[in-house]
Amino acid sequence: MRLIRVLVAFVVLTLIAAACSSDDAVVPNPLPQFNPVSVSPDSIDPYAPVDVVPVAGLDRCEWSSSGSPTLWQTCEQTADAQHDQAVINRDFVAENAVVEIRDDGDHLCFIDSDEIVTPAVPGDIPTDIGATLNGDVGDLPGGLSVYTVDDPIRAADVLLAAGIPASPRYVLMPSPRWKFGGGGAAIPGDGGIVDQQGSLAATGDGVIVIIDTGAAGTEPSNLSEAIRGHGEFIAGIVRRLLPSGVSVSERSALEDNGDASPVPTEHSTIKQIDDALGQVAGSNSGGELSEGGVVNLSLGTYACRPAQVPLELAARLGEIAKSNPDVVFVAAAGNDSHIKGDPPFWPAGFTDTELLDGAMTAWTHLDNYPLFESAISDLLEAQATAPIVVGVGAQVYDKSDPSSPTWLPAEFSNQVAATVWAPGANIVSNYPDWGGFAQWDGTSFAAPHVAALVARCQDPFASQNYRDALASIIENGSC
Repeated sequence: MRLIRVLVAFVVLTLIAAACSSDDAVVPNPLPQFNPVSVSPDSIDPYAPVDVVPVAGLDRCEWSSSGSPTLWQTCEQTADAQHDQAVINRDFVAENAVVEIRDDGDHLCFIDSDEIVTPAVPGDIPTDIGATLNGDVGDLPGGLSVYTVDDPIRAADVLLAAGIPASPRYVLMPSPRWKFGGGGAAIPGDGGIVDQQGSLAATGDGVIVIIDTGAAGTEPSNLSEAIRGHGEFIAGIVRRLLPSGVSVSERSALEDNGDASPVPTEHSTIKQIDDALGQVAGSNSGGELSEGGVVNLSLGTYACRPAQVPLELAARLGEIAKSNPDVVFVAAAGNDSHIKGDPPFWPAGFTDTELLDGAMTAWTHLDNYPLFESAISDLLEAQATAPIVVGVGAQVYDKSDPSSPTWLPAEFSNQVAATVWAPGANIVSNYPDWGGFAQWDGTSFAAPHVAALVARCQDPFASQNYRDALASIIENGSC
């Protein structure tokens, strides 16, 4: 049955790709006030500003449209879309033997091996979960430790029932949706990128670090076709949105997965962040973020339980908020049509302090672990005052009414934890095959639009750092 679903999906997506390759699908980047007009490639101003939209109380039904069911859907169709996306995610994970998946009926969570992270010391651990300390006590951010257990989710549940923070170690899956390729007219050439995404002028230098699948030519040969080229595609978006004065660094968070496809993990992502901060002992290759910058994270996971948020990532982000105050993180919101009240995609979920506050209701003994408590407090304070994390939803250009074209949330985009919105459908960028370009959908590709905008808006000569720039974008949708 799964093979039949895959074949049917392939046929449907091929038809959609053909439709998206037409001239009608090529749209200009959103202009200020989001009232774009149709223009030809030759008439585009390469220095026109590209803004993003703050989200305010969107409801799924408010953006329904009958104009193009291949790009957005009516309210009644959304549940089916969410189910279909979950099936695709599940098939991808099963096919590539990512260590384990759990499905509680609403979403998937991707967990890394048989380990949990918790600030608990061995004396705090109930004996019935069979936990074995893996490494030194408190050797992770926030004084967290790693334990090997038989069942990570059950073990975390037992600790949470005792009021102790705990979570599995997560796989952070890249978050693309569909990818189309081929020759001839199916894929726009270089000019199509300017058509859809425009270009940004910047005053001075900036730093963007993309932590993903790595640069072209560096990806492992056994990397799944579903995410191959993901990092380079994102880098292509950023480079075309910013001038050469901005430093763009591509890092791989892929972790070996035996004979199966390597995948990014929570731990490997943090390791790349630390190396970029110049905080990995013995490394001489990092440090690009030592004076501030933007980190693009177009990957993530759902938590297996509401209180089982990615603790290692939460603690490290809290530490960075205090020790490296001019580093910000732009995260994809996910592609499962989730609205407020549905599970968030982490780390984008950290953009909403209510989501982390909700998880903390189960951490009744948090004060027993001062290092971890301090890191979480620093993250919450940062998000409430000068955010370091923003979640990005994907938009699509609605031309169903030619007299009044507009940008709408894409039907696949999560709304929960999407603080701002940017173009994320029918995006064209660099790809290892297919003549060097591909067309892809997903919040993965909305995030770099915002990362580029943050880099453009920061201006040390005007006393506006990266966090100032991010705060302005969240509040106003622009610099």
